[in-house]
Amino acid sequence: MKQFYPKTLIGKIFLVVTLTMNTAAWAQCPAGSLSPVANKVYTNGETVCISGNFSGAIKLNNGAKMVIVSGGNYTGSFDGNPGSSVQVNTGGTFNPSNANNLASSILSGKNATINLASVTLANGFALTNNGAFTWSGNWNQNNAVTINNTACGTMVFSQGTTLQNNAVINNSGTLIFQQSLTTNSGTTIDNRGKLIVVGDFTPSGKLNNQWQAVFKGNTNNFNTGDSIINLYTLVFKNAITGTIKMRNDGLFWVGGSFQYNSGASIKMNRTNAQIRVSGAFVNNSTITGNGKVFVTGSFANNGALTGKSAAEKLSLNQNITSGTTNTQYNSSMSAEDTTTFVGGAGNPDVSCAVLLPMVVTSFRGNYLDNVVNLSWATATEANGKKFVIEYSTDGITFTKAGEVAAKGNTTMQTTYQYRYTGVISATIYFRLVLEDLDGAMEYTGIVSVKTGAVQKVTASAYPNPFAEKLEVLVSSARSTTVTIKLMDMNGRTVKIQVATAQAGNNKYQVTGLSNLNKGMYMLEVTAGEEKWIQKLIR
Repeated sequence: MKQFYPKTLIGKIFLVVTLTMNTAAWAQCPAGSLSPVANKVYTNGETVCISGNFSGAIKLNNGAKMVIVSGGNYTGSFDGNPGSSVQVNTGGTFNPSNANNLASSILSGKNATINLASVTLANGFALTNNGAFTWSGNWNQNNAVTINNTACGTMVFSQGTTLQNNAVINNSGTLIFQQSLTTNSGTTIDNRGKLIVVGDFTPSGKLNNQWQAVFKGNTNNFNTGDSIINLYTLVFKNAITGTIKMRNDGLFWVGGSFQYNSGASIKMNRTNAQIRVSGAFVNNSTITGNGKVFVTGSFANNGALTGKSAAEKLSLNQNITSGTTNTQYNSSMSAEDTTTFVGGAGNPDVSCAVLLPMVVTSFRGNYLDNVVNLSWATATEANGKKFVIEYSTDGITFTKAGEVAAKGNTTMQTTYQYRYTGVISATIYFRLVLEDLDGAMEYTGIVSVKTGAVQKVTASAYPNPFAEKLEVLVSSARSTTVTIKLMDMNGRTVKIQVATAQAGNNKYQVTGLSNLNKGMYMLEVTAGEEKWIQKLIR
């Protein structure tokens, strides 16, 4: 999906440009969509739009769609048949009272909220989560389903969870199991982000860990699962018992004792890969490769410790001689942890704040001779299709004015222009609809063009992304008091300062930002009734 990072227009202009954070106007219902009606069945080609609180029962048949826009909150009884879909936009909430035999595909936008408490998943169900998704009840996963939690998503399983029936969870964001997790044979968890299991872990399915996985349970029992592949850091806070088929090319850290039973093996193919056991280690199976084994407690080897070759030996921090081949004793070996370990095989997804398929860096407009000239620029494009230009006289109801084809795929800055000649109001609101080749759409923020006055205050801020400080430039036609406010995406003010702007150009510095969390922020500059807003990345 795309993001919008508006920059202001600076210099001599013939209009007033105001970037307005009007949430109701930003996230409008799709053209041609229907208002929700309780107990209604929506059929192929119909789209029902939830823009406020709605608790009536809704059923979607094949080809029907539900869209929940910003400010929309659905809490009714939901029935989604195969081939139907639910799209929850930024600021929308999907919280059905029940959803038995749920077979819809669900797509949530960034900062969208979904909570499924009483749900049974049926064939056809699919999920792509970019927001906050909570499974607050038993999810009754009786069919093969695929769950995609993107780099922007946070997914929480509140109750004990069993993954079964060849289900797949692909995680690139944050995936949290607040209680126990059991994975049956044939299932797969592919973790490219952060995986946290608070309760006990009993794996029999596949676990591919390419970034950070932490298991905090007191009891972790392994039953010779399909396989575990660790490419970066895999941490168990407490003891492990059982048999593991594992490829470890990262840090495999056991915080307690490790009873490794016979029947499988651990293979290491990288010299910096390490098995670290903080307690006692009883090895009754086979460990091979050219990595390192560091054991703090007692080390009993009843199985086999085998190096890759005479030239690529397995390093041990204790002098173990029984059952060893091509090993070497290294008493000065360091115990790696998650802060000191340097991998090389890990393959994490980048932050959603950076990985943006279609990045609009500016959206501007000016008015001259009864024409509004709109211009915008993209920093990068991936699979872009077109820009739809929409206008409004009230900032709420928008109408299509025209469209401009996107370049499609480029890493170079690309500029676009559009001339709007249908001037019908003193103030006209514009926004862009960004559309990908796959049909996914997202709205930019709104530019309001005042045709009867000259803008008295303009502003800009850099760098973007920022790290420790921001430079804010304010251009004013008169002396005035300005308020500079930095807010997170939940609307909380994290930094504020008040200054006096003189006529002309003014420069201010906002400091002390190094402790802020990484993510999206809004910078708001206010002077009297005029307001300027820019999205920033930390």
